Amino acid sequence: MNSGSALNARQMNEQQMLSLINAHAMRGAARQRTSIGSLLGLWWSRALERRQMRRDLEAFTDAVLEDFSMTRTEAIAEAGKPFWRA
Repeated sequence: MNSGSALNARQMNEQQMLSLINAHAMRGAARQRTSIGSLLGLWWSRALERRQMRRDLEAFTDAVLEDFSMTRTEAIAEAGKPFWRA
């Protein structure tokens, strides 16, 4: 093996390493996108669940609201909140 072929082998290894580093970085970016997508999906499902619970409050009888220690006025105020307010 002459010095030229040893250099080519070393360059090949560096190129392979760079390729592996780039591939690893791309997988990390894909995981981050998935993670952000998962968080958004979780947030949205919780927002829908809160909206449904607030709608249910309007339909409860005064006796049921009393079990929750709520008045009809508090239930209507809670039901009127926008989805982004917990």
